[in-house]
Parts: sequence; C-alpha cells; structure tokens
Amino acid sequence: MHPVLAQVIEAWRKGNLLRGTRPGDVASWLDAIHVIQYCASKCGDDIAIRRLSASLFRDSKRIEAIWPALDALVQGDAAMVQSEMEDLFSELGLVKFPPTLLVAGSVAVSYGDEPIMASRPYVGFAPSVIRSVSVDPGSSRRLLTVENLTTFHELAGQRPDDAIVIYTGGMPSPSWKRAYAVFLKALAPTAALHHWGDIDVGGFRIASHIVKCCEQEGRSLRLHGMRANAVLPGTVTRRELVPSARREILRICERWEWSEEAAALGALAVEQEAMEPCWPE
Repeated sequence: MHPVLAQVIEAWRKGNLLRGTRPGDVASWLDAIHVIQYCASKCGDDIAIRRLSASLFRDSKRIEAIWPALDALVQGDAAMVQSEMEDLFSELGLVKFPPTLLVAGSVAVSYGDEPIMASRPYVGFAPSVIRSVSVDPGSSRRLLTVENLTTFHELAGQRPDDAIVIYTGGMPSPSWKRAYAVFLKALAPTAALHHWGDIDVGGFRIASHIVKCCEQEGRSLRLHGMRANAVLPGTVTRRELVPSARREILRICERWEWSEEAAALGALAVEQEAMEPCWPE
C-alpha cells in the first residue's frame, strides 16, 4: 500500500538512516501508517493531535516524534523535500486546537442557525460549522486566498469592494478545504480565483492543494505574486532553493499548467511577507 517503504528498506540495507529512522526501526513506520489510516477514516474532520497520540500509542507526543516518517508516507517519496511539521499535520487534519477561517468580503455566512456578515476588516469562523454562503454576484467578482497572516491583514485592510480574501492558515486543513468549497459553490461561474503564497516548495504545495479543491468544483485557479522574476533583486530577503525543492516546484507547475510561474522560477525562494501587498488586477 505504501511503495515508499521500498526506499526505506533499500536505505536500511545500506546501513543508512532515513527520515530519522535507523535500520530495523519498523515501529516508527507502522505507527505512521496507523495514523494515516485513522485520519483517512475521519473523512476530513479536525483531530486533536495529542489526544489521538495518547489514544493510539499511550504517548501524547508520539505522533510529533514520528512526523518525518509520516511525511514520507503522505508525500509518497522519501527523497522529496521534507514538509514543515505544522503543514503536514494541517494536511492530515491533525490540530493542536481547531483552526479559524478568516474572511474579508461582502458575504453572508450561514453559521450555526443564523447568517453572519463578514464585515470589515474581517471575521473569523470555525470552518467545520460553515454550512452555506450567500454572495452578491455584483459585489464579489474575485476571491483571493492568502498563505500568510501578515499579508492577509494587509489585504483585508485595503480590500476592493468586489473582492473576497481568505486566509489559508498555512497549509489548509481538511475542514478549511470543505469550507472553501462552500465559497466556491456560492460564487458566480465568472468569478476569478487567485492564490498568493511563498515562492518556495511549501508555498507551491499549498497552492496545489487549493487548486485541487477548485478542480473538484469545475473551477480554475490562477497564482498571484508567485513569479520570482517579478520581485526586484535586493528588495526582499531571499534564501537558496535546494535543487530537489526547485524540481518539485517545477513538477507542480507542470501538473497545473502554471507555465509563467515555472519560467520565472530562479535559484532563490522568496517569503510572501517580504513582498508589498497588492491585489490581482
């Protein structure tokens, strides 16, 4: 069921460590598989990570200890760039506390038993409780998702009247993706969908998750602010992209036909918070 384990066994045959496990450390991989199976059975619900860890292993921090193995199983390739731990847990729906979906825009969210307006500058919702969204087609013609909190606050404060902006909370959790699908269903077919995140492997992985949500609703997603050559040299702090990260970004861009972002990719990563906030045209 997990072909990546062939890589693990091959590394162990050579006496090498892999994802923090020594030759013969079978328990870490079996425990990681157990976690994946449990998360899959919950159908996208948010799961309290330390309660689950204590329940499965009688150790509230066991899941956090085996996360490199868990990441390799989720990615399906032990050679891929390792995720950030919090991003991995969000992807699986493992949370230390329930996430909050922050929204700015002219929308009414059916929240519990009553509609709540997402008034300025923004409103926060528990994504698992969002049931439906009402959108005025004339005043909500574009939706932008944003990876980082600083940029979300800046964009919410200067939001055009025809725009909606939603904070992803880094890697979107299963409950966030369910709520995002509710927004997509409410928007007119002509509404433009954009995503803005870091120009690094984590940023493109997040974008890949969001575009899959769009694809399931028959929509397309364009990237905003993620062309590295549009960021002027010397204006922001950058860090080197390791070759494996660059290859993965190019694979993601090829998969979703983000050719302009692929062509613009250089050897350096750029953090979103270092860029000036701006809206898609």
